[in-house]
Amino acid sequence: MLSDTSVLSFYPSQFVLITDILDMFGKLVYERLNIKASNTTGDGRFSDKAEMLHENARETCQNCISSVQAQMDLYLLSGQVALLNLCLGQADAALKRHFN
Repeated sequence: MLSDTSVLSFYPSQFVLITDILDMFGKLVYERLNIKASNTTGDGRFSDKAEMLHENARETCQNCISSVQAQMDLYLLSGQVALLNLCLGQADAALKRHFN
């Protein structure tokens, strides 16, 4: 299926598949952080209150958010570099500006 991209429904079906995988990954990360924080109430339900988090779990959360943000920035920059190079021929200047 992955080698035949001529099928009209190829890209929409891949989009749905990838978003499902990312959604499952997000749920697994959330559950892991809740367990790591020992963030359960007396009746065994999870609590969403940030002040109840242990410092280690809070730091892990912040690292995860920073990592995702950095990956999104690089992904967007890679698309912009291609456009800048195509339209203006300014890809080198954009890369230097972003990484300096």
